[in-house]
Amino acid sequence: MGKIVMSDKERRRLGVIVRVESGDLKLSDASEILGVSYRRGKRIRKRYQEEGDIGLVHRRSRNSRKENP
Repeated sequence: MGKIVMSDKERRRLGVIVRVESGDLKLSDASEILGVSYRRGKRIRKRYQEEGDIGLVHRRSRNSRKENP
């Protein structure tokens, strides 16, 4: 498995979603911390559950031509 390059925002998002998954934080509180709506928070959590860490990386930067010529 290769490295996952994440921005600061994506790393912060990962930390908050991990806390939700472990039961330390409610999704509504996590959404508020991240500055997104509850509905958007649900989408973020679902993508994390389906894809793991890579699911939180902005999709435009996943297949960068610089990294994969």
